[in-house]
Amino acid sequence: DPFLDENGNGEVCLTLEFDARTRHRIGIDKLRPSDFQVSELLKGTLLLNFYNHCLKPVVEFLQDEFTPGPEDTGLVTPLQKRLVTFLNLMVQPVHPQGRFVFLSRKEHLILEGFYNRLRALLQSKTFCAMFAGVDFPDYPFENSNLSTIFGKGFHTRLRLNPEGTRAYTVGAGNKIHVFDLAAGEMVAEVEFPGGEGAEVQDVAFSPDGSRLYAVATLEDTDTVFAVADIDDLNHVWRPVHVMCEIRLLSLATAPRVTPNLVYAVGQGSGLYVFDPDNIPVAPTPMVPFNAVGHLMITGEGNTPFAFATARSDTTVSDEYQRVLRVNLPDGSNPQVFELQEGGTALTGDDDFTVAVDPGRNIGKLYVVANAPTGAGQKRLLFFNDALSPTPDAPARGIAVEDTDIRLAYHAPNGYLILSFEDSFRLGLVDVAGDSLEPDYRHPVQIAPVSLVSSPGTGQVYALNFISNTISAIPESFLLPENQVNLDDLVNYRNEVFDAYRGLVGGFLQYLKDCFCDQVLVNCPQCDEDDRIYLACVKIRDDQVFQVCNFSKRKYVKSFPTIGYWLSVFPILPFLKLALERVCCAVLPDMFAKRNGKGMKSSKFGFNLRGRDIRHNIKFARSGGFKNQILENLFRFRTLGTFVGDWIGARLRKPTAPKPPGRVVKQREVLGVPVKEAQSRLSKANVQVERVEAYDPAKGDEHLKRFTGAPLKVAPGQRVILYEEKGVVRYYALVEEAPPSIADLREKVEAQETAVSEVSQLKEQVSTLSQSLAGMEEKYQQAIAERDREIARLQASVESLQKGLSEVEQLKKELGQLKRGTAGGKKKEK
Repeated sequence: DPFLDENGNGEVCLTLEFDARTRHRIGIDKLRPSDFQVSELLKGTLLLNFYNHCLKPVVEFLQDEFTPGPEDTGLVTPLQKRLVTFLNLMVQPVHPQGRFVFLSRKEHLILEGFYNRLRALLQSKTFCAMFAGVDFPDYPFENSNLSTIFGKGFHTRLRLNPEGTRAYTVGAGNKIHVFDLAAGEMVAEVEFPGGEGAEVQDVAFSPDGSRLYAVATLEDTDTVFAVADIDDLNHVWRPVHVMCEIRLLSLATAPRVTPNLVYAVGQGSGLYVFDPDNIPVAPTPMVPFNAVGHLMITGEGNTPFAFATARSDTTVSDEYQRVLRVNLPDGSNPQVFELQEGGTALTGDDDFTVAVDPGRNIGKLYVVANAPTGAGQKRLLFFNDALSPTPDAPARGIAVEDTDIRLAYHAPNGYLILSFEDSFRLGLVDVAGDSLEPDYRHPVQIAPVSLVSSPGTGQVYALNFISNTISAIPESFLLPENQVNLDDLVNYRNEVFDAYRGLVGGFLQYLKDCFCDQVLVNCPQCDEDDRIYLACVKIRDDQVFQVCNFSKRKYVKSFPTIGYWLSVFPILPFLKLALERVCCAVLPDMFAKRNGKGMKSSKFGFNLRGRDIRHNIKFARSGGFKNQILENLFRFRTLGTFVGDWIGARLRKPTAPKPPGRVVKQREVLGVPVKEAQSRLSKANVQVERVEAYDPAKGDEHLKRFTGAPLKVAPGQRVILYEEKGVVRYYALVEEAPPSIADLREKVEAQETAVSEVSQLKEQVSTLSQSLAGMEEKYQQAIAERDREIARLQASVESLQKGLSEVEQLKKELGQLKRGTAGGKKKEK
């Protein structure tokens, strides 16, 4: 690389360095712009050394823990599991119910592993004894078989295959997730063949589990129905069927009655039945009614039934008012269960289920309803004669938590299970007595939104929306006398926080010790890579143009000299003492004082309802946030134009001249005789509106006016003086009417003027109307007179015509007479 270009221009630096025999020599180095980087400028500084030796190892550790690595190739990666685990832990300080979020053994191992790895890193830079007594707690539910299955995708509906070995989740986009319940892992992600815009609503299975039925909506108006052949984890889709203007939301099958058929509910249209091998082009509902979306098939004995939520009016909505029951397979004998309690009509939008248990003589319909306005709690309604041929028993109800609730009947134990989304728990209702177990609370994870009970194993599975997990609960924990010990859970969570709090103290100790270690100055030693820059030379046209002695140069500082200079202000002794105190401090002891206190759940923190979070995530998935941002940017751009015009107008607007006079300070008026104060204010062009006597009984009013008065009075302002014994105690500004009120007054006056003018116009119109009425009357009279005159003229004309006819007749007779007279004379001749 030549030092100079073809024109003989360039920049070089003279250096002093070692040669191969470690002898000093003068060298030449080309000056490159890249040499002037921040890292180069900070090289050898305390700040850069602190980052490289102290912060950088921790940053790299966190990057390795929370960024995808080569091993993160599974359907649910280790990184996703770590993030979910810490989310389940950190919900405690921000949510009132956070301390009850369950942590399974899987999450315990993740938290413990992260803790141990970070602790080992921190111990490498500080004293090991600093971490004594800060051990990670043991897991309290070691042999409970309570487990967490990690998922992803924010799904909202959970279904089990007929064997109860696999779970399927849907409800967000066109992906169907498959879980192996025995292994406790997500094992497949199946893409629905409806395109990216399809939203899978539900799935069902053939009786032998060899086929999967699925429906997805398109743009909330149409439905795609698809069938997949299941071969282990492979799902082979058959040709899909698109149903226009039909929105199917739920699927169900009746294996013992119609094993080859699938039932579906279309929102607003009714109950459909399909032969998966022969889907009609334009299907019609078997039972038309205003369906809401829930569907359940039960009673697979002599009288199988289909239950579905519905509305009594024609409004298409997600809120139900009744439950409709029809006989299968023909949809006959529809029976209606109205949501009424004590004569009050109720509605709901949560869930319903039917508890059928012949061994316990149970056949009840349970429906979650919204409480009447102002009640504060929801109602769990139950109908005791749900399977009766003609049910007529009124509904009864009990109060339950005001949150989104899902229901599932657990036949092995004879309890109705409820999941409460915003309190992260399960509850039990004894179906024999229809009473809520008041002390039962089984912890799950954040926002359970779907609940199923496995008939074969007795296990119950809860799909947790925000945690993206499935909580697996053995049937032994679904009894009031055998619930999870909540004290053990809360204590364990607090001990985890104590351990991490101690780790934070150790981390700060690590940073402090590492920083203090960097403060110690190392004795410099030169090696073969070191060089001293003496000066840099700029060359133009093969001639020296400039020599700079400052570029890339380093200076030797003499501490005795600097210390002597700084002794004018004795900073160094105090700085040395402060550094000694800081570097010798033991920070973990400060954090150990809070051990045993855990982490309190917030009473006023983040308490957004799970339903709102689900809505926001769906809104974000649909691109709503992006469209909203673009709309707001357009609005802000337009608003910016208006603001710019307003500012320009304000800048161009001439300012009113200040009134003559000077500013009067408060001390020039207070404690001064009234006449003198008036004189001073008058000379300063301040108007004294009036003088009032000071009344000690109105101390609160005086205090309010005095504290509101300015310390200075400007020319043109008006004041009221308050005096006592001829001396001014204080003054107060005369309150001017706000401009907005003045403008309003002008508008009111203008409107009053307009109203007055309108009243005058009304009077004028009334007068004109009366005049027109008189003119109309005269006109009618004139018309009548004209008609009479015409009649008279017509009579005269007729009379004249008659007279003319008679004259013509006389003329004829006269002519005949003349001819007769002439003939007689001829004869006489």
